[in-house]
Order: sequence, then C-alpha cells, then structure tokens
Amino acid sequence: MDSTPQYPLRFFAHSNGDDLSQWQALSEHLQNTAAIAGRLGRKLNLAEAAYLAGLFHDAGKYST
Repeated sequence: MDSTPQYPLRFFAHSNGDDLSQWQALSEHLQNTAAIAGRLGRKLNLAEAAYLAGLFHDAGKYST
C-alpha cells in the first residue's frame, strides 16, 4: 500500500495556536530571513554567504 499523502504538504516555520491562518509558512520565513541576512552581510562583504545561510537555516523543518 502506498503511504504517499494524496494532498499537498504544507510546512511551517512558526505556529500560533490552532488557527493555521496565523502560522508562518516555512518558505516565506526562509526568504524573509535570507533577505535580511543578505542586507546585514553587506557590511562585512559577505552578502551572498549570509543570504544563503538565511535561506537554509531552517531547512530541517522540511520534514514530515
């Protein structure tokens, strides 16, 4: 028997109670964090590395 879910999986970075509309999507969180980290990294000439670190810092949350 195939155990693959028949619905799209949703991944979240942060939750706020039982109301899913108040939960932050993981993809949104990673993109926002990457943008902020990239801007801050410019001060040290590390914009690209900081952006990538922000983009992948919670990648482990992509898990069932």
